[in-house]
Amino acid sequence: MTAGSVKGFVDRFSILRDSVLLTGWCFAEATTVEWLEIRPPGGQVSASYRFRPEWIASPDVEAVHGPAARRCRFDGMIGLGAGAAAVCGGTLAAVLTGGAVAPVGPLGSFKTSAASDLSERFFHMLADLRTPRVLEVGSRARSGITRRDRMPAGADYTGCDIVDGENVDVVCDAHALSARLPHGRYDAVLAISVLEHLLMPWKFVIELNKVLAPGAIGMFATHQCWPIHDAPWDYWRFSDRAWQGLLNSATGFEIIDAAMGEPAYISAEHCHPATNFGREPQGFLASNVLFRKKAETSLTWNVELSELVGKAYPG
Repeated sequence: MTAGSVKGFVDRFSILRDSVLLTGWCFAEATTVEWLEIRPPGGQVSASYRFRPEWIASPDVEAVHGPAARRCRFDGMIGLGAGAAAVCGGTLAAVLTGGAVAPVGPLGSFKTSAASDLSERFFHMLADLRTPRVLEVGSRARSGITRRDRMPAGADYTGCDIVDGENVDVVCDAHALSARLPHGRYDAVLAISVLEHLLMPWKFVIELNKVLAPGAIGMFATHQCWPIHDAPWDYWRFSDRAWQGLLNSATGFEIIDAAMGEPAYISAEHCHPATNFGREPQGFLASNVLFRKKAETSLTWNVELSELVGKAYPG
């Protein structure tokens, strides 16, 4: 981001308990950056949010911006106590000699990744279909989010969820789609933040094959790494390689592409040599896959969810 004579960028912004980890670069072309300042949403600035970085040699930035950027990188941890979480969604600013303040970059903003790009590819492919019949599994507006408005003009959209609610057209367990939905009907399917909550995702894929039309496209978005949530109905995590076990010639599918995104830093509560992962990304929050139905499948899995889970999903 450029603001007047100040240029900079936030490469990493992480919150670990009551501390903020910041990595990036910042320099002023005609003056000096004296401090960096974390500004929470709303701009309520506390003295504890201001820190003087130890500037690090930055040949990569210098190669682009010249000698003024020779030592402009910063990498450090700032203890903010209980106020750490409050800065998410705020900004990082540079305090210049003389007291002027210039923005450096946003904190906690979403950054595109290979996984999010793959999701956008799905919606572009969907837009190329003429009046597609689209199935969304897990469509309920549980967090106030729906994707019905992302459907192309003329699309016939069906929202399916195990619990009734806003944006749900059919109440149905994903493990038993073919019992409630027409066979061979849908030209596209999407399921976002669903696969981790399916006890038998292989059965879901078999069922999905039954209700999709030949050549139908699909996209799943889930996690390679994420805290346990909706317990005890949280079962799986997926790498980009894991999709081959679900979407293959035996289940009647082919993978168009798979990708992970949103790098995550994993930190053990009790660190020892085997769990000292350092500061390099060791995981990804997102794992997405784009796929196509190639054939029918003869596979079956005659196990009912009710036989394994005695309590209904709570919603």
